[in-house]
Amino acid sequence: MLRRAHLIAIGHTPPRNEAGLSAAANDDAGQPLVQASQAIAAALMERSQLLKSLRDLSAEKQEKDVVIENQRATFQSQHQHWELRQTSWEKERVSLLFLQRRNSGLEQDNYQLRVQAQKDDEEKRELREKKESLQHDYEEGRRRIAALSGQLEAKDNQLKQRTAELNLMENKYMSVTQELKLQASEVAHLTSINAQLKADLRSKDTELKSTMQGLAIQSNEVERLNKRFDKLEDTKS
Repeated sequence: MLRRAHLIAIGHTPPRNEAGLSAAANDDAGQPLVQASQAIAAALMERSQLLKSLRDLSAEKQEKDVVIENQRATFQSQHQHWELRQTSWEKERVSLLFLQRRNSGLEQDNYQLRVQAQKDDEEKRELREKKESLQHDYEEGRRRIAALSGQLEAKDNQLKQRTAELNLMENKYMSVTQELKLQASEVAHLTSINAQLKADLRSKDTELKSTMQGLAIQSNEVERLNKRFDKLEDTKS
């Protein structure tokens, strides 16, 4: 207590709790780093999810492109086959008419021609039905292609949107990284200041101890002189 009163009297204040100041400074400096680290982790996770979605959309688009191309090739092949059969039937029909005119007097030939004509008519009917079926399949394929094209266009738009979002997240990540670097620099600066303050406090404490020792020596000297003075006074008396 006497030492504290003496320090106040000579213009010095006792040093505060260094451990408490250091802990508080570290807590205040570390809080922005924790928040920045959490923001970076969230940005990286969202970026990973967006990249996975982009890969899934791209794979789905490629699969649908292959399906559309296969259907288009199938429809074209069936249409060409039907045209060839129709041309062949027309040639056979012309040949049949020619044979009918040539063998009009022969009943057997006419009978065979009628049988052949019936066969040709049946084949023509089958070809017509097949043509109608192919036409129906072709129209259905066109509708499916149109629907798939619409879906692909929507997926493309979604892919563009996700790409824009990814670019935005990358910019945000770069901004957070830059902010983290600035905060790390500030923490290093504060740490340096804290170390300097600790060194100053140690120097002041050493200086104070030296001053106290000097004052103690002076006090002892004064007390010695007082005793000597009292002794001289007693001698004079």
